Amino acid sequence: MSGFEQAAFAAAGKRLSTQGAHDFFFKWELDNSLLQRLKSQVEETKRLLKVEETRQIVQEHKIGDEWLKRARFALYDAEDVLDKIDTDVQKEKYRAGDSRRFGYPFEKKLRYKGKDVGRSFHPLKKTREAEMSEIILKLKSIASEVSHLSKDSTAELAAIREARGKPTSSVNDTIKKVCGRSEDKKEILKLLESRDGADDALRVIPIVGLGGVGKTTLPNTVFKECRSSTPPMFDVSAWACLSDEFKVVDVIKSILEFITKKNPESNGLDSLQQELKKELKDKTFLLILDDMWSNDISSEDSRKWDELRIPFLVGKPGSRIIVTTRSKDVAETVTSVRGIFYQLNVMLEDESWSLFEFVAFPDGGESATPALKKIGRGIVDKCKGLPLAIKMIGGLLFRYGNNIKEWKNVLQSTVWSSTSKILPSLWLSYYHLPEYIQQCFAYISLFPKDYVFKMEEMVMLWVAEGFIEKTPTTEQEEDVAGRYFNHLLLNFFIQDSISDSSQFVLHDLVHDLAEYVSRGLCVQGKDEVLLYNLKVQQLTRLRTFLPTVNPCEGLYLDKKILSDILSDFKLLRVLSLEGYPISVLPVSVGDMKLLRYMNISKTDIECLPQKICRLYNLQFLIIRDCRKLKRLPA
Repeated sequence: MSGFEQAAFAAAGKRLSTQGAHDFFFKWELDNSLLQRLKSQVEETKRLLKVEETRQIVQEHKIGDEWLKRARFALYDAEDVLDKIDTDVQKEKYRAGDSRRFGYPFEKKLRYKGKDVGRSFHPLKKTREAEMSEIILKLKSIASEVSHLSKDSTAELAAIREARGKPTSSVNDTIKKVCGRSEDKKEILKLLESRDGADDALRVIPIVGLGGVGKTTLPNTVFKECRSSTPPMFDVSAWACLSDEFKVVDVIKSILEFITKKNPESNGLDSLQQELKKELKDKTFLLILDDMWSNDISSEDSRKWDELRIPFLVGKPGSRIIVTTRSKDVAETVTSVRGIFYQLNVMLEDESWSLFEFVAFPDGGESATPALKKIGRGIVDKCKGLPLAIKMIGGLLFRYGNNIKEWKNVLQSTVWSSTSKILPSLWLSYYHLPEYIQQCFAYISLFPKDYVFKMEEMVMLWVAEGFIEKTPTTEQEEDVAGRYFNHLLLNFFIQDSISDSSQFVLHDLVHDLAEYVSRGLCVQGKDEVLLYNLKVQQLTRLRTFLPTVNPCEGLYLDKKILSDILSDFKLLRVLSLEGYPISVLPVSVGDMKLLRYMNISKTDIECLPQKICRLYNLQFLIIRDCRKLKRLPA
């Protein structure tokens, strides 16, 4: 299931299957049949949701995003109720001081607002039972709208489920290597090495090609070879990822950070340009500007390019800039010689098959049967020469080994006829992921394109969101989440960051997939207006608050806005205030009973309110570079 609802609900359901939860229901005389009915209705809604999502890929019998959104929100509501009950269980354990006291006889009367009340009339019982009943009715109503799907889950969906349930080998790390493109690599190196009369000016080499054709991978192999040669081909080398709406200041900062390995002290454009000039003056340099503008270029874009290239003019003759783009207009604008750019075409048939063999077969295809190779060639043909598509579908088939049935299912999938903007191979790779890993992948869509992240950061967030499937072993949740991360990495959903081998990033097309499967479940904003434009329903249901931009340039938080956030967002699981210039954390943070992750790093907070000790679910409290923090709650 797309979005983030699948394993999160499963984890909550498993927590309420423990003996402690059973004793809690017994103590408070809660109707256990309501819990069972809720779980059953959730499973039916999840099944219908998965069927409709599968149908949407191939554009048949679509019922619209609105139903999908309502179904997902209803499942979120169900998880919220279960998490509230689970929190009630944790509070009982905390108050008892010893969980073994559960199951012992309890007093018949409880105190509520100074009065003795029976458990049957206590507000907690009435509230929790009413919440469960309401969600059951809501889920039934939503399911009834698509009752025609109840007996038609499609053969393809059944095949996917069957395949998921089988143990498969993991993709070998060697497939992260690149093969093919040897001729293209030679041509690019020639352009870098050539010396002619144009050497007295800066030479810009645009590489133009479709998304997924390898515009990042090819320059990366060239970049690494230039840096590792003895002596290096260039005195200085740097890499910067751009976006459709990049800021010149941010790009120059990124280049400086790559060269100097430290954050620039300046923030102004002029001072940053001067700082970069010092690093490049009288030196040969190689600079890769990756993914510059996907659309037609505007006058504003031309101005940005003029500002960006100013520091590069001080370089020594022989310096080179490689610009990758999908747009020929962009290439014409930035090229040193008008009309000259390198067109990166799709891979030839033999190259495509060579790459596929390398990825899909453990031994490079030596032991593959003729029948399997025939199916494989049919699949490769559908990838239309795009390396990203070939690698991702190859990674999927690697897990199925020599199972001809599974290979045929992939070849004959109706997904290949999809008219969606998402590559069919990406769809297939996603839908064959285990469901608990699907939502971990979809979660990364919360971050903007080209966002670079660490494995540890994502692992903690996945755990806090409740995405990690419970295992019968004593393995820590963080270790399980680490395996999920590696699964995505080795199957090309996540790729290494070029600037830092300890960090990671999503390919743009893969990010498009993550955004699509999580559509309607996250809101990204660039300024403080976001908080006031959101509907009340969205505010109260918000589960994750993460800054994905520099707080100095993005969403602004003052004391009032922060207080509003903590007052309205009662269901938050994740709250990050990292980098915001706040000095006080409102005491209302202690009322966010479902909070599992809080990051207050790089803030001016001096002390934490005592009430955070009431956050029974808090798993991660991240405090780094809080130089004004004087004390923690006792």
